[in-house]
Amino acid sequence: MPKKWSNFLPDAKKGFVRKNLFFVLFCLGACGYGQSVWSQADIKDVKPPIVLEADRRVLALLGILLMIVVGLLVQKWILSLWLRPTQEKDSRPPWDVALSGLDALQRQDLLTQGRYKEYYSVLSDIIRRYMEERFQIRAPEMTTPEFLASLQNTQGLTAAQKESLREFLESCDLVKFARFGPTSSQVEDIFAAARRLIEETRVESQLSRP
Repeated sequence: MPKKWSNFLPDAKKGFVRKNLFFVLFCLGACGYGQSVWSQADIKDVKPPIVLEADRRVLALLGILLMIVVGLLVQKWILSLWLRPTQEKDSRPPWDVALSGLDALQRQDLLTQGRYKEYYSVLSDIIRRYMEERFQIRAPEMTTPEFLASLQNTQGLTAAQKESLREFLESCDLVKFARFGPTSSQVEDIFAAARRLIEETRVESQLSRP
């Protein structure tokens, strides 16, 4: 009879093989089963992305229309820049312009209509524009504290005039932003303060002209 394979192993190895033979057979069987399942699995390729079939003529027409619209808008913008009327700067001295603005404000009769906020806004703008032109300051977007700070180093204003300007602008802000309702005497005082600021800061040589 042929000898068993275990007879060729030393005695020390026979116990190890017998104990682990079941584990080895289990692993081999599991590997064979997994391979068979993997080979029988229905593995499908990734589907290509769905491409929407659009009519090329419709896309081309939409592109042409978009280009026409954009071209017309650009042309309109360019023409508006070229045809914009250029506003000529008033050649009069800034104090004459400001005094004329005060007279025009009185003629608008805003106070009798109860439009105090609009009245004070126009009055404040007249004085601010006058100060900008008179002392060569460009501060159209400055707040009142910023505007006053820009005038601190101005040599053409005395300390008293700077204080009067501060009180004037702060009083205007109360009506413009805090909805303060001024009395008739306060309106007269603020208008007189505006005129006094202009008269006190105009160039002296202009006063001697006939």
